[in-house]
Amino acid sequence: MSVINFKKNQLNSFDGTIFGLKTLKTTLMSTAILHEPIDKLPISEELRDFMITNHYMNLGELIKEGTPKLQRTKGFTILCFESLLDILDQNDIMHLLSEGDE
Repeated sequence: MSVINFKKNQLNSFDGTIFGLKTLKTTLMSTAILHEPIDKLPISEELRDFMITNHYMNLGELIKEGTPKLQRTKGFTILCFESLLDILDQNDIMHLLSEGDE
């Protein structure tokens, strides 16, 4: 098999990686969790309660706030933060949570 055919086959395979990079398919599957309703999320009760109390419909809305603002929000405890980090890490989307200043 020539190098050109190998690269073409690899690009068409959608096996999860292309030369060490995630494919579009994997990325879309990972970010889909951002739009899941709260009751469908594998998160702690504390984070679930925080999201309901503060009227967040899904993780996408929550992470748009960014770490600094969340940490200043009443009721956002270390347990909430750990639960949030866990689900983002499990779905390889930790990079979507802003760490900078507002």
